[in-house]
Amino acid sequence: MTGKKISFTSKWGETENLAEMIPNIGVGIGELIKNSFDADAENVTVELKGAFETKLTNCGMMISDDGHGMTEKELLHFFSVGYSKNKILEERISKKGRVRTGGKGIGRFACKKIAKKATLVTKAKDNPTFSVQIDWDAHDASADLSDVEFEYFTDEKAYAGYFPTTKSCGTFLILQEFRERMNGTELQNLHRHIQSLVNPFAEIEDFSIDLRVPSDHKKWEDIQTKEMVSFAQYSFSASIDVQGKNVEWMFENSHPWSKKELRIKKSGTWSTAQLLDGEECSIKVARVWIHYLSRDSKFNKTYITTAGTIGKKSIDLLCGFKLYRGKHRVFPYGEVGSSENGDWLGLTSLRNNDNKSWLGHEQVIAAAEIDPTANPGIKDMANRTGLSDTHEKRQLIKLLRAITKKMKVDLCNPIPNKQPDWLKAPEFNYKMSIMGEVGAKMSILPSCNSSIPEQWTIKPNLPLGILFDRKTGEINGVPTTSFEQQEFIITGENIHGKNDYTFWLQINPEVKMVEVEKEVVLDDEEIYVSDDEELGLYDSLIDYKVAIRSNAHTVQTCLDRLNKSQTTEQMRKELLAAKKAIEQMLETIEE
Repeated sequence: MTGKKISFTSKWGETENLAEMIPNIGVGIGELIKNSFDADAENVTVELKGAFETKLTNCGMMISDDGHGMTEKELLHFFSVGYSKNKILEERISKKGRVRTGGKGIGRFACKKIAKKATLVTKAKDNPTFSVQIDWDAHDASADLSDVEFEYFTDEKAYAGYFPTTKSCGTFLILQEFRERMNGTELQNLHRHIQSLVNPFAEIEDFSIDLRVPSDHKKWEDIQTKEMVSFAQYSFSASIDVQGKNVEWMFENSHPWSKKELRIKKSGTWSTAQLLDGEECSIKVARVWIHYLSRDSKFNKTYITTAGTIGKKSIDLLCGFKLYRGKHRVFPYGEVGSSENGDWLGLTSLRNNDNKSWLGHEQVIAAAEIDPTANPGIKDMANRTGLSDTHEKRQLIKLLRAITKKMKVDLCNPIPNKQPDWLKAPEFNYKMSIMGEVGAKMSILPSCNSSIPEQWTIKPNLPLGILFDRKTGEINGVPTTSFEQQEFIITGENIHGKNDYTFWLQINPEVKMVEVEKEVVLDDEEIYVSDDEELGLYDSLIDYKVAIRSNAHTVQTCLDRLNKSQTTEQMRKELLAAKKAIEQMLETIEE
């Protein structure tokens, strides 16, 4: 079957120059996905099941969408250098109302960066299916494009199943014979890259990207940015009006260490003239989202999503101030550790010089979305490595810096740097030595110094007649039997942690009241000591002796545990307990 010819109008080497403008596979595939978005596709599939073959000649992938496809006229221009179907301003809005982001059309040359051969299969509604195969290495770079021709075919049987009905439409791009091998790291980077193509704070309801990989290859952890920012201690969103005069903002303080009266929502308006030191603002119709995420190790353990506990490296990859022109990402802005353009606002350097006024690049999950129609001066560089250096770009940087600083200074400060007592692990105490008597009622409550335990346990079990309240930690009841001094350990626990307290308990036998009358002679005078007085003095001597012995035992126990301590905090705790027991012994001796 003979097909029709496609010819070009420049040097064939231009395709190499355009392909080299794409810095990596991720950006290249991102450009192809942008083309699908501009074509009003609702679903884009990136099929990588053939991308990991042993031989590069066998490696391939396919990108498909259900967009409007191409007519024959559009196909003839598809590989033209510098051609973009949507260059005319009136054509920047798609039928679905999407703002198209296509520029010079260099995205289509991304396939040359990835593979040696490309097959394009496309169909517009109520149109035939067109297909064309491109061998990028078939011609010398110095050849005139007018001398380079490729055949395209109509309704080939090989692609009959791609579009089942005349109403079906879309585009399939099949890339074969990879130039470089794709390993696991590149796959994870690609997955992360694709995941961040669409602004997570202003998602497109009718546009989704499906990355399919072999079952034996792991994608990057599927961490949703919106799920992660639900843990943010501070959340800020703002919009810049159509005149570029005002910034309408909303702010929420969710920091658990903040005082209750500060954990509120606020809203207000800032003047762009004040933010820009009197400059007239050129930036119009833009939105900003800034979420502050504490990197304190105490918080990292609480960042648990559907993917599990999120590690530091994964959080690093989500952090940064990303930029979206329209609905699409401008790379590499917002990439942690990618280059100096990753921290394109210079936030970390500013924070290092003035911690009170600035938030660092690694502390925020943030984004700005610029309307490309209202801001024509904000343009992608041809090599897709940032924005062109224009007055509007420089002012955008200044404005975003000013918004970030004002958020920190006016709304966040002071950021708590110490966990309040009510959020710490429980700390409590009882008397170190408790003595009771058979038949005598006793009730002892703990003294709590930080958060209150929600669950209490005691080991070993208390003697008969004495109960332990597992909700309040109270020891109460009436002992029925006596027993020698014994060590007990009480554990108090809540969501903030748990702690133990060791004390000694002794139950003395019941004292029987005996009627006695003692005659005491003092200075030739006869006096009488009552039964109660004599027994009281006797009991006091026993109590003192028991108390001293109990405290001495406590000191020895603390010193034994001190020798086994592995942390400074535990050593400090044991020394303080020993000190307290010694002080109690001294008080007893003085009495």
